[in-house]
Amino acid sequence: MTLITLVSFGQDNNLTVKMEFKKESKVKIDSTFVNYYILNDRDTFYFPNNSSVIQCDYLQSIDRDHNKCTININQKLGNGRIEIVQYHSFDKSTATFCGQISNGLFLTGTYMIKSPNGIPLLIGQYNNNWKYGYWTSYYSNGRIQTIYKYIEGADDPVKTWEFNKTGKLLDFTDVETEIINLINKNNR
Repeated sequence: MTLITLVSFGQDNNLTVKMEFKKESKVKIDSTFVNYYILNDRDTFYFPNNSSVIQCDYLQSIDRDHNKCTININQKLGNGRIEIVQYHSFDKSTATFCGQISNGLFLTGTYMIKSPNGIPLLIGQYNNNWKYGYWTSYYSNGRIQTIYKYIEGADDPVKTWEFNKTGKLLDFTDVETEIINLINKNNR
């Protein structure tokens, strides 16, 4: 199940809801019936399956890994501030993105995956449609598993710290200078 909270969308991408707002009213969106709620003065929709809103093309090979899925509102690429919470039935985790989307893609914001008991499994930021800054993955015991450093212009991390379950550093990789040089060379 996917929960989508639309905080503010441009006129082109507002969800069309022509009915009186009532808790648990049914609204038809993209031919899929969903539950509709007003939550903290924000519009919140629960979608029974992701494909009604999040459409992915995993066969793309040249695009950024995180750009293989787009967020579609009223069958148009979404723009504006959004909060998405996806429930993953296979491992009972939840993935949350809160921030700005542009043309259906994450522009800026925070991405987080949590275990069923609320322990963070992955936390990171997007900036200018790139993974940016430090992303951290965690073991199920709450200890840090890996820290990744991302920079704008690079789809892969430029620095990586890997730890074992007791917190001991196992490996460190630093290719930041090489990646920056490559990005600068390609931008000339």
